[in-house]
Amino acid sequence: MQTQTGNVELIDLISRNITSSLSEVELAVPDIHCAGCISTIENALISTPGVEYARVNLTTRRVRIRWLTTLSTPNLINVINQAGFKAIVPESTSPAASEDVLKKHIKALAVAGFAAGNVMMLSLSVWSGADESTRHIFHLFSALIVVPALVFSSRLFFVSAWQALRVGRTNMDVPICVGIVLTTLLSIYDTTLGGAQVYFDAVIMLVFLLLIGRTLETRMRAKARGAVDGLAQLQPALAMIFSNANDSQQCISIPVTQVVGGDILQLRKGERIPVDCKIISGSSSIDMSLVSGESVPVRVSEGDVLFSGCLNLEGTLRATATDTVQSSFLGKVEQMIEDANAHKGHYQQLADRVVSYYTPFVHLAALLGFTVWMWFSGDLHSAVTVGVTVLIITCPCALGLAVPITRVIAAHQLLKFGVLMKDGAALERLGMVGAVVFDKTGTLTSGQVKLHSASSLCKEDSMPLAKSLCNGAEHPYAKAIFRHSQCFPEPIYSWQEWSEVAGSGISARLGADVYRLGRATWALNEAEIEQDHLDAKFSHSLLTKNGRLVADFTFEDCLSTDAPECINRLCQQGLSVEILSGDAIGPVRQVADALNITQFQASARPDGKLEQINLRQSADSQVLMVGDGINDGPALVAASVSMVPGTGADMTRKLADFVLLSNRLTAIPDAIALARRSRRIVAQNLTLAVGYNVVAMPLALTGVVTPLLAAVAMSVSSVLVIGNSLRLASPERSLPNRSIKSGKSNAWVAQ
Repeated sequence: MQTQTGNVELIDLISRNITSSLSEVELAVPDIHCAGCISTIENALISTPGVEYARVNLTTRRVRIRWLTTLSTPNLINVINQAGFKAIVPESTSPAASEDVLKKHIKALAVAGFAAGNVMMLSLSVWSGADESTRHIFHLFSALIVVPALVFSSRLFFVSAWQALRVGRTNMDVPICVGIVLTTLLSIYDTTLGGAQVYFDAVIMLVFLLLIGRTLETRMRAKARGAVDGLAQLQPALAMIFSNANDSQQCISIPVTQVVGGDILQLRKGERIPVDCKIISGSSSIDMSLVSGESVPVRVSEGDVLFSGCLNLEGTLRATATDTVQSSFLGKVEQMIEDANAHKGHYQQLADRVVSYYTPFVHLAALLGFTVWMWFSGDLHSAVTVGVTVLIITCPCALGLAVPITRVIAAHQLLKFGVLMKDGAALERLGMVGAVVFDKTGTLTSGQVKLHSASSLCKEDSMPLAKSLCNGAEHPYAKAIFRHSQCFPEPIYSWQEWSEVAGSGISARLGADVYRLGRATWALNEAEIEQDHLDAKFSHSLLTKNGRLVADFTFEDCLSTDAPECINRLCQQGLSVEILSGDAIGPVRQVADALNITQFQASARPDGKLEQINLRQSADSQVLMVGDGINDGPALVAASVSMVPGTGADMTRKLADFVLLSNRLTAIPDAIALARRSRRIVAQNLTLAVGYNVVAMPLALTGVVTPLLAAVAMSVSSVLVIGNSLRLASPERSLPNRSIKSGKSNAWVAQ
């Protein structure tokens, strides 16, 4: 066990300075699971002298703390331990550890489900009219099945309750455990005396239903954590630096965390950029899709700025580090995702608060019933029976099923639309969106580049030349030219020194002439570079002969075939539609005009996209973000709800609430319509569950209802909720279109 001094030294070791007066550390707290846990930890930390900021992320189960460096380092681990939670360094919460937690939940769920199924069969036999001896035997079998199952399956709740009680606080698991213990003890007592009614079926079903929710929560949080871990894998662990800036040969490898501004880096072919830097010497092609979302490599040379996580495709570069790993592009994106995840957790906190108010009220009513009956009747068994009846009949099974059962049915329906729902809580948020924000490339467009036009500026036959040059090339533009020129006869050219220069184009020699096909600044002679005539709506590739222009090829990314229908239906649903893209203004405006979208922004970096999403949501507008690139990650997480095409980057698929498996854009309005309908059904379910409890509780308190009838009533209320939710699987009658909102004002000006 760490001493207090050891804990302080550990905090000093893993913390970092974010300003001259503030230090920050992140600790993992794996035991948190509700809003009460969050408020307890944050209040304990904020009340610690010197601590300026404390924020718990429920999704990743981590807490970020900042404190004044002018004071001595606080013993933060000890503060969290005294609040009833175990704090460890984040590295200890490996993916294997998360898998272990999930396996424990699944095992407990499996045991509870097995026991519940068998006990319900025995209970049905008893309810069917078994004689006294048979009934007693079935009760004994029920006890033998349920008691060991409860010991194994409900330990998760008891451990959580004990951690709270031992530090003098309560959480939502405390009343759950009280109900489990009282109901089980009364059932054992009645079984021992040969009583006619026991309640093993009710208590094991309660545990089973609660474990379903906990297991799903654990799985979703593990997926969210995996997305951030996947982003971290793009960050190299080591960096090559020159130990002597004046010696180009002495290069050493150091941990990337030790790189500081001013270090001279060596960036080799095939490696990712470790930190943000500026090129001193050398030229290369860089895969910048992490930043811009565009797959076309970018040619860089001396003076250009590179961002961490981008991939060096071609040559070796020498660069000066401009930031540390935490302050570089990749570190900032990861930080934005973490912060956005913490903000999104408030939906779950609200749900936890509702349950935390409901459950103590129910147990207070049970205690009141027990006290009143004990006072007036003096019969301990009758008083306990009334108290247990109240606990059973008001068991929040129907209330607990109201949302999950609707989500399960909705998830099945969404799969029919080709939409995978990853976060059940997002279904409600999807039904509340008022705006849909699209990325352009790979989302509204297919990502399949095609040749738009070929303008020949001399008598030379440019298409056969271009077809021959592009034969065997890998660049998307070269493939588009080759596909387009299939109708032309196969040319015969004896090319010499043919080469494909990444990020620039194709170069080859034919006799004494040098032909180039690619970027204007590379293909043309410096005296010939005048690009004013180039249409800004399109991307261009120039064919040149000895540096003189021969032909101008323009390209466009094909619009998704169902994009117009998707946008039209979203507008009919009363939603505003916008484009937020990292691409240039020309292609973005072209897509916006084609789809009649008036609100758009071009050249948006990840932080800019995040800022715009937050701006929209600060105006009380729920936003659906649809994107596919890693550069969309922060905006996807910050948005109220997010969708990603199935062809999107692996990390964004992990981050998103929904994945479009079929890449069919019309599935988006289908999903929104289903989400709106599910919200109505959830509201009906909650009304039904609460109304049932309002009627049932007085009957239980007056002793009119026995525990057996209470168990039956509880089951009936659950069946009613399930039956109402099943209506979601039936088609909805078509409704007249609501008023249409299209972006006509406050348009985002393209930068």
